Amino acid sequence: FVLEEERGGTRADVVGTTNQVAGDIIVDRTNPAASQVGTLRISARALATGDDLRDRALRAQILRSSQDDYEFIEFISTALNGLPNAIYLGQTYTFEIVGNLTLLDTTREVTFQVQAQLASDNQLTGTATTTITWFDWGINVPSVPEVTDVSPDATLTIDFTANRVPA
Repeated sequence: FVLEEERGGTRADVVGTTNQVAGDIIVDRTNPAASQVGTLRISARALATGDDLRDRALRAQILRSSQDDYEFIEFISTALNGLPNAIYLGQTYTFEIVGNLTLLDTTREVTFQVQAQLASDNQLTGTATTTITWFDWGINVPSVPEVTDVSPDATLTIDFTANRVPA
């Protein structure tokens, strides 16, 4: 995720990252409309921003991922829009994945803009991006004296590499 924060009079981007993402993608090259994206699970506990105080607040107060009930953020795909008629090796495709994003106890529909490429017969790579307003999910940012403002919007980006699994 990326959001803006003002800290000590300086406005800067806060970037949170993790490599703890799991899910399944089924690509049907000859009939892309039959392709599927399974549930994606992101470990909220593993999110890191490079600032230990912020990371502890993220786990304990903001996303509450230190609690087992909130360990994961989930995205369940409901539609793939704008897929081509066929998928060719090495060509980049732009489409949308619509689905339900669950953070804490709230689920809302979001649309990810996706650019993806079948890099080889065994690997799909790409980037999916959406912007959310974090308080729509009941996320509260604690008041901290040195942080004077946090933007209400966060950009969520998933850079992915999906490797073929033998059937």
